[in-house]
Amino acid sequence: MTVGQFYIYLTEYAGRPLDDAILKRIQSEFDAMRHAGVKALLRFAYETTNKNPPVGPTREMALRHIDQLRPLIERNKDVLYVLQAGVVGAWGEWHSSVHIRSDEDRSAILGALLGLAPRDRFLQVRIVPYKTRLLPRIT
Repeated sequence: MTVGQFYIYLTEYAGRPLDDAILKRIQSEFDAMRHAGVKALLRFAYETTNKNPPVGPTREMALRHIDQLRPLIERNKDVLYVLQAGVVGAWGEWHSSVHIRSDEDRSAILGALLGLAPRDRFLQVRIVPYKTRLLPRIT
């Protein structure tokens, strides 16, 4: 096994900035993958269900988290196989989001995730219409 799906749920941070504790915990996971020789299909998400209503970040908080994660992703790109465009909606699958519902919000997040992905790694988008509809809106 050399590639594994790696979800990072930021549920408890949906309404506040990431702190040192979560950043250190994520770093320790990257260190463990490096030690094991595994690369990650990495997805950040908040909402673990699409029922009762789920908890999720606002556009502004999601963008802030993406900015906070940038140094961590760059430092650990050697264990990153691909970055998945998560963040939005249940399981980071871009549906059933509590706060991020408009194409304007989704475009801002997709643009930030494109900037988060290291230049020598891909950003994987789950459904083609998200790319065709949102990419032209990104400036």
